[in-house]
Amino acid sequence: MKLTAGLRLDIPIITSDPAVDGAFATKTLPAIQVQYDIAENVIPGQHHKVS
Repeated sequence: MKLTAGLRLDIPIITSDPAVDGAFATKTLPAIQVQYDIAENVIPGQHHKVS
């Protein structure tokens, strides 16, 4: 049995125009917003603004 090692570099790629999933926007997100106050300002298709 051999054991090898390697190096991995992951670079997140965030597009300027994220795709909107219709089912998420109409069904899932409203259900999450009812349960979690932090999700009230979530808008599908927009990046999160870090303050």
